[in-house]
Amino acid sequence: MERFVQLHLFEKAPRCLPPYTELAKLRGEPLVRAVRRAALFPWRDAHFWRQAAQRVAAEEQLQGRELAQVCLAFQRVDFPSRVLSSFCQSHVTESARSLNTFELASVLSYFCSAGAGLPGAEDFVRGVAEEALNPWRARETVPWSAWKTLVTAAAEADLDHQQLFAHAAPILARNVKFMSARDAVDVCSAFASFRFKHQGLCSELEAFVPSLGLSGQEAHALQDAFERLDFEAPMLLRLRQLRGAPVGERQSGQKGNRNPSLLTQLRIPEELRKKEDYELLDWVAEPVNTMSCLVMMMLPMIFLAMHQATHDVVVIAWMEVAIAIGSILFHASLRYPMQLADEIPMLWYVAATASSCLQRVRGMECQSFAYAWVAVVTCVILATSQHSLLHQIFRGLMTCTFSSFLVVIGWGASAMAARIRDKRGAGDRVLQAALLMFAVSVVAWLLDNHHCSWLQNLPFGLPYPQLHTWWHIFIAGTLHCLRILLHMDSHRHSDKLELRWMAGFPAVCA
Repeated sequence: MERFVQLHLFEKAPRCLPPYTELAKLRGEPLVRAVRRAALFPWRDAHFWRQAAQRVAAEEQLQGRELAQVCLAFQRVDFPSRVLSSFCQSHVTESARSLNTFELASVLSYFCSAGAGLPGAEDFVRGVAEEALNPWRARETVPWSAWKTLVTAAAEADLDHQQLFAHAAPILARNVKFMSARDAVDVCSAFASFRFKHQGLCSELEAFVPSLGLSGQEAHALQDAFERLDFEAPMLLRLRQLRGAPVGERQSGQKGNRNPSLLTQLRIPEELRKKEDYELLDWVAEPVNTMSCLVMMMLPMIFLAMHQATHDVVVIAWMEVAIAIGSILFHASLRYPMQLADEIPMLWYVAATASSCLQRVRGMECQSFAYAWVAVVTCVILATSQHSLLHQIFRGLMTCTFSSFLVVIGWGASAMAARIRDKRGAGDRVLQAALLMFAVSVVAWLLDNHHCSWLQNLPFGLPYPQLHTWWHIFIAGTLHCLRILLHMDSHRHSDKLELRWMAGFPAVCA
């Protein structure tokens, strides 16, 4: 028991006790270690940090790595010290080439935040930036975070260094996938400070918006940076409408939440509304769109409960349920992996439906080939990163495959409706209803995607029409009509084939 207590104290004490408060006898690496430990604690005693700055400034042979660690520690606790800033200035000026690029970036970042007003500060910042671009440093392996730190430090120091930003932009663009939300905002704001627009970097930042986990304030800052760069970011606009616009902005007609009508319908008092409408439900990004997906889940189940369908129709019905589940996950999270959970079941759905149409109308057994091809596309897309070349190629193939199967389904539905035309015209009525609902759903989807800003600022205070929700509802109706048509085709030889309404739903009687 005693041994256990000793081990427990040894492991836990550094986290539970204050750091060293007596630095007079510490030098070199022990001093740096004490400073780092105090920052990790974090220990915010001003006397300690003033003493630490004096002790570090008194060091005669401090390595670049150690100085960078000290600067990062001081930044962590947000303690500006002119003593440390002066030491950084003199140390780097004398031995800049002994520091690697990451160490230079760390020192410069602290200097820009704490050394404003020191003599020669502007020349020092420019000199460090030019040293980081020295051609001989090309052989270094520099982490992207170093370039992020350099450009943000330059922006904080108001250093208009085009060469630095031009060099850093492609490196940062390649590494956006590793950035946090705060990193993305800082980088974009730094470039926007001087109107340095790099199309590749902006495009990558906009592409990763759904997976960054931006808060409302961060989304607002990123949108402002994009506006200063004159860069359109539809995905960010959509996300900001969900998360970042205060209620007052919506009322004044500015860009706001995508779901204002929901807040109006709920009649939430002004003082109880949250600053981020995403917080309406803490775990759902788009409540209305998420709930509307339930229609796509219920209609197939109702169909299966009312009909003794053939195997292919049963498979198609359950695939629509899979689409509904994926759509719920996507609209609840707005994350790219959940987008794939929405799109990939759609691909399997059209493959199954097109194969069924070809087998019924032409007698072609191509289901195995269609499933094998779709399985290959699915595996490659899931196994590769979002912005890799192979991933993008197979996303293009997925789009082409989906469009081809959609054409086959349209042809097959028309052919099946023609075969049962003599059954009191039931087939034609179902097909016409399907085509009408499909046309309405596509128009709603296009308007929602391309005219969202206009729709949320309708005249006379009209609420946002939630067209994406109507897309879900009408496409669910279209798919239900398609299932009815397939089931009618299965019983086309029956003399008793008839389409009736039962409990408000169309039912096939044969």
